[in-house]
Amino acid sequence: ILLSENNEVQNPTEWTVSLDSETNYKPQFVINHYTKMWEIFTQDIANSIYLINENGSILWKKKIGSAILGNIHQIDRYNNNKLQYLFSTKDSIYLIDRKGNHVKPFPIKTKESISKPIALFDYDNNRDYRILVPMNNELDMYNSQGQKISGWEFMKTNSSITTTPEHYQIFNKDYIVISEENGETHLLNRKGQLRAKVQKKINRSNQTISLIKGENLSESKLITINNEG
Repeated sequence: ILLSENNEVQNPTEWTVSLDSETNYKPQFVINHYTKMWEIFTQDIANSIYLINENGSILWKKKIGSAILGNIHQIDRYNNNKLQYLFSTKDSIYLIDRKGNHVKPFPIKTKESISKPIALFDYDNNRDYRILVPMNNELDMYNSQGQKISGWEFMKTNSSITTTPEHYQIFNKDYIVISEENGETHLLNRKGQLRAKVQKKINRSNQTISLIKGENLSESKLITINNEG
């Protein structure tokens, strides 16, 4: 059963769609900015991507270079309430419009292999997007125009980055979390400068961080699980 953006049940129909090849990519729900209904974005093992509507019809398919890493993000690059699909593969960042066309200057090839799914930040919910790209122990930040952000200062870690970077805002203070293979955890502001020092090493599990907001900053907590549970 597909739901609309407002969680209203769409036509409860059952359908089957055949892709050109088998798939091992988890299908993702994406929103149709015209109808406000959910559609499906997926990829097959031959690296063709598909947009499928709520009736099971393939709207388009497109061949790309390699397998998608992580989730599909939808962004409003032009600030006109029309959404595009943002994602990465092991060597490129893609931005594709609703008709299946590349949004220039994407795709952008990265200088090193992308080792973890990209992070998308919209700090103030004003569509001034930031795309943070982990490449083993290096980090590059881009805007939605495909330009590198020159003001981002945190360029390299001491060991490989283990999780997609995360962003939390607590009482108007930004916390970007970068976790390393050696157990170091960095809490940064939006410029990539140290926000707070984590004294102990944390070998994190794959679980994301939970934010608990207290009555003030000092009573608020970021909670995660290490790899021993």
